[in-house]
Amino acid sequence: MAGMRRLTPSHNLTQTQIQQHLRWREINPWQQFFLSLLLLIGAEALSFAPHDIITTIYRDQGAPALLADSSLVVGLLIGAIVSYLGFIGIIRWRAKRPAWELSTNGALRELSIGLLIGALAVSAPILVLWALGMYHVTGVRLNFDIIMSLAIGIGAGFTEEIFLRGFVLRLTERSMGTIAALLFSSLIFGLGHIGNTDVTVWGAIAIGVEAGILLGAAYLLTRRLWLAIGIHAAWNAVQGGLWSSAVSGTGQRQGLLVASFDGPDWLTGGAMGIEGAVLALVSCLAVASWMLVRMHQEKLFVAPSNWPWRWRQAQPFRTLDSTTE
Repeated sequence: MAGMRRLTPSHNLTQTQIQQHLRWREINPWQQFFLSLLLLIGAEALSFAPHDIITTIYRDQGAPALLADSSLVVGLLIGAIVSYLGFIGIIRWRAKRPAWELSTNGALRELSIGLLIGALAVSAPILVLWALGMYHVTGVRLNFDIIMSLAIGIGAGFTEEIFLRGFVLRLTERSMGTIAALLFSSLIFGLGHIGNTDVTVWGAIAIGVEAGILLGAAYLLTRRLWLAIGIHAAWNAVQGGLWSSAVSGTGQRQGLLVASFDGPDWLTGGAMGIEGAVLALVSCLAVASWMLVRMHQEKLFVAPSNWPWRWRQAQPFRTLDSTTE
């Protein structure tokens, strides 16, 4: 029978490269972390810089809405590009290796799978609400919010995934082990949203648990960022651009479907949007659980550094192209 290619890609590394990457600690981990923090701050600043410039220019009479929104879209795309190039630069400079996590080999496939998973994960709770009579569609409308939601998805997908999964999760896993690092990065992800508009303490917890664990598992399963970026981008884009749900930190969106929610906040998410609902929590954890099971099957869990059998468990870069007869 023809060979089957598993989701986790082979990096075609030499044995020397594998041993170098699986060293006791990452090369220059603290330098990588602080540089990644500067990269995040810089990318976020550039994301909003064009919009700030436009609003400053039109400070007295107010900037035209389309111009202001377009400048924000441009800024978000710039932030995504800066994050992408910055990650490659930091890894090559301080980690002293190629940036395998963002290599283009297999990227389209992983990104496409991620987009599909993200779209389905956020759509499932909406369809349940529709079946329960709590989601009402009154029309269809093409508007700029669809493009805005897509840009928000791309911007957040790159900037947040590169920092939290590409640096925080990757670096802490070496000493804390996979489980603790996954929980830690999820906590940071949730806390990072607590200051957003309409996000409650419960909402921050929900985001940390549902999205933090799902996106972390996506990185850990592939040891690359494309799958997580795809999930994150599709989640935001479909949530606001299709279903017209609020996207945390950006307010209510009117996407392709002119729709409204009617029901308790714990089911609909309230002003925070569907990602603050229990249904989204269940949807994301279901997908994350499947990924974690796959990780266990592939022996991709890394034990804490004081466990003597650590390296027998950690095999994130073994060749996974197999042929069955």
